[in-house]
Amino acid sequence: MMISLFIYIILFLFSFGQLARISVWNQTVNLYPYEVIMFGLLSFFVLNFKTKPLLELYKKLKLGFYFFSYLLITFFASLFFFSPLANLVAFLYLARLSLYFLFFLYLLFYLKNRADVARSLKKGFYIFAAIMWFATVAQLLFYPNLRNLIYLGWDPHLNRAFSVFFDTSTSAAIFGMIFLYFYKKKKWLVSVSFLILFILTFSRSAYLVLSATLFLDLLMLKKLRNLIFIFLAAIVIFLLVPKNFGVGVGLMRTFSIYSRLADYKTAIALWEKSPIIGYGYNHIRYLKNEAGILNHSAASFSSSYLIVLVSSGIIGLTLFVGALWQALVTNKKVFVYLMFLALLSFSDNIILHPFVMMTFGVIAVIDFCYR
Repeated sequence: MMISLFIYIILFLFSFGQLARISVWNQTVNLYPYEVIMFGLLSFFVLNFKTKPLLELYKKLKLGFYFFSYLLITFFASLFFFSPLANLVAFLYLARLSLYFLFFLYLLFYLKNRADVARSLKKGFYIFAAIMWFATVAQLLFYPNLRNLIYLGWDPHLNRAFSVFFDTSTSAAIFGMIFLYFYKKKKWLVSVSFLILFILTFSRSAYLVLSATLFLDLLMLKKLRNLIFIFLAAIVIFLLVPKNFGVGVGLMRTFSIYSRLADYKTAIALWEKSPIIGYGYNHIRYLKNEAGILNHSAASFSSSYLIVLVSSGIIGLTLFVGALWQALVTNKKVFVYLMFLALLSFSDNIILHPFVMMTFGVIAVIDFCYR
């Protein structure tokens, strides 16, 4: 009963997104309240199950363990090249990444033969989805841009659905996963409602990636005819949704392309100086500071793969891609979500974003519990 209550609290707090963020050291470190409860629950799970969930998963996803082990090795190898504060911040990033991975691994192990708690997780996710839908509609109506937060490094995202996450790419990833979940469950009304929100992010890369993901999934299921109906529905929705003034809602905009290309060049230039082991996960904030690049995503690049490449070098990227591929080919339950995130991560930091990891983890555990 208590575990179910904690799950509800975690998902409720998560629904506040950036609104609940606690920042310290001049926004160098950001913490979300739901992560504190996740850490407490994980500690409880570890005390009860020890290393059993780890050993069980190791048999199925060895490359994932090698990747995390290599991140830890490169982190310690880089300690002498950065200040104590930089190393502390980098360690917190690594700890957060490990927290999400371990929490959902242990939660899934705990939910075996606990159908009541699994139902609570599913209900909690449905409540979260409902809150997201209403919060996003409210944002579009009453808070259509982030212009007042430009001084903090946020993009204005004028007349686009950025929801409580303050970012259209992150929102598109989360709305896309929720759409895919309800689409796979054949809950058509709910799936269409989130497809509308997804389209209102006006994220072109997300449009392309969702189309490619659906094509691959339906091709494997030999249901390509369904793709025609989805595309027609998406086109009709796009034509009908309001497109108020703003460069961001234009599909022919070019400024975001040039900014991403500049970001890619910066990442490659940094990687070339330490191509094998990188700089340790995650010292990117301090590398960017030295280069005079300051924004809300100071600890990342416009691609999750570039973050891994710069942080852990070519070896780390190889292990990361290998782990993703291993997860894709061995877990049909999460294939469509993981493929969507893996492709979208080429154009932005998606798969390593805490809000995205949280949403994916919840959906994945639910799907594994309801085979």
